[in-house]
Amino acid sequence: MRAAIIEVLRSADHPLRQGELAAAVALPWRSVGYSLFQLVRSGTINRLDGGTYTLPARAYLASEPGRSAGPSSAELLLVVAACEAKWRLEDWLHQTHGGRRG
Repeated sequence: MRAAIIEVLRSADHPLRQGELAAAVALPWRSVGYSLFQLVRSGTINRLDGGTYTLPARAYLASEPGRSAGPSSAELLLVVAACEAKWRLEDWLHQTHGGRRG
């Protein structure tokens, strides 16, 4: 999934929102969010003000030399917990205030 997100960003002519990326890779919004969180955390992609995502000058894929095989289980648990806390707040705001999501 991460490679697909990177490829979509690589081919885009402007920064993309999470919803746009989810549609482009045909995967659930939350699943894409987990990957985005980890990609930003690792420095592979950038999250800009306004909630859009873009590639830095050079994005690395996990298969390229010099990159780790992936995060540990503890790191993944932290990512999931952080994403869930953020999304639960966003869901609550969306339900109570009629906000919109990404």
